[in-house]
Amino acid sequence: MRQGLANDVRAIALSSEGQVFIGTGNLSILKGTESVEGAQMLPGDSLSILQRRELTDDGTLKEAMPSRSDVAPGSKVRWDLIDKLGFKGEITTAPEEIILEAATEADKTVSEVASLRHIIHGQLRTQLQLDEPLINSYDRTTVTINGNVASVTHGETISDEVLGSGDGSKINQEFALKNTPLTYITADTASGSESTLTVRVDGLLWKEVFSLYELKSAEQSYMTRIDDDGQTRVIFGDGHRGARPTTGQENITATYRSGLGPDGEVEANTITLVQTAPLGVVEVTNPQAATGAAPPETRAEARQNAPLNTLSLDRIISLRDYEYFVGGFSGIGKAQAAELKTQQGNSMVQVTIAGRNGDEVARDSHLYTQIIEAVDAARDPTLRAAASGSASEFSLDSYQLLLFNIEAKLWINWQYLASAVIPEVEKALQEEFTFEKRAFAQDVTAAEIVKLIQSINGVDGVDLDALYLKESDKQLNQILEAQPAYWDGLEVQPAELLLLNPAAGSITLEEVIV
Repeated sequence: MRQGLANDVRAIALSSEGQVFIGTGNLSILKGTESVEGAQMLPGDSLSILQRRELTDDGTLKEAMPSRSDVAPGSKVRWDLIDKLGFKGEITTAPEEIILEAATEADKTVSEVASLRHIIHGQLRTQLQLDEPLINSYDRTTVTINGNVASVTHGETISDEVLGSGDGSKINQEFALKNTPLTYITADTASGSESTLTVRVDGLLWKEVFSLYELKSAEQSYMTRIDDDGQTRVIFGDGHRGARPTTGQENITATYRSGLGPDGEVEANTITLVQTAPLGVVEVTNPQAATGAAPPETRAEARQNAPLNTLSLDRIISLRDYEYFVGGFSGIGKAQAAELKTQQGNSMVQVTIAGRNGDEVARDSHLYTQIIEAVDAARDPTLRAAASGSASEFSLDSYQLLLFNIEAKLWINWQYLASAVIPEVEKALQEEFTFEKRAFAQDVTAAEIVKLIQSINGVDGVDLDALYLKESDKQLNQILEAQPAYWDGLEVQPAELLLLNPAAGSITLEEVIV
């Protein structure tokens, strides 16, 4: 059974090249103007700029630009935008067509992690050159840089817990950890996780293995198994496959961390206390929200995911190996691989991913980084993995979410109460079109909606009035398409996932009175 994961969070003097820091600030603000053709903004609208990139003459996108002054004369700029409700869009303009304004406290504040490549000290200013361009576009007057950065994961440390007494006359002795759940953290391994458990016998460290089967009789190793109730059991060898623990009084101890899953996904700036503060540390905070957490697998998830690592055999050769390998990574709920052709005619492998709970996997998260590193280690070492938008051999991207709405009229059998049938129809729709049951690039058709509604006891007939994505396009679409990943001529567009809108009012059902 695949383990759950603790979440990752980075808490808050730049001094050396290669140092990691966190930048925090307000996104640049684009002021709505009627002069931008196709912008579809009203005067006074305020949109935050996620990223701005130069569109070159050969039809490719450059990396993020720190300012508009870096754009070559006559070039076009691609602006990736987000409004206050979280809706994203994009426009392409000449730099002079855009009006920027100063960010306010009410505008969106974000943080991201970056790494220094070079520090250039001048007479009046210091320039920081980064290993990779910043993901977001900031109003530079609001930016702060935090250099004292520590990587932190969820879990309370349990030190030297006594598991019990060894007995050399017994085979396969078992001991249970007293605290649950055992913390697993992300790692660049094929499983995507590693345990925080260490076990000692008579003060000597023993090694954890996946199975005792291939051990020799003298090897001082153990394996762990997790029960359905989350209890972790430590199991030793029988003297033939793995050594037995020596006889002693309370001579088997464990040190580990306890705690994982979404319960630890705290919001930004909520971690302000540390149990033991190092000398000189007065205050701490987490500029970024915790991400990457995953609960332990359910039985159904274990049955679905168990074959993935076996199919890839912890190495990547074919296109399907990418999908199996990444999909078997702890913390990943869905993965879909595709081979794409760029505008220059180059082939690339693109993998669209989603977190276990359907969340986006942030590009600056530990989970994303560990997957990239694990893929690089498992495939041809002459190839290089890259983030979204790069025209290299491999791209890893979070999916695009699409939400649809339904309006229908129902003919209820006279023997049934409409007040009981209609909630059952809503429940069936909500359960069928969930993250767990739908696949990337899976379309939704009017026929399957009607079939599902008519399968509910008490429904004699259904008239589907509307099946649509946006309120502006409210009509009966016979099919709503979810696109697989593709190259749009400029960059990778990841696969789409089409789900029922969870917002109130997304399902409108009306009883027809005969």
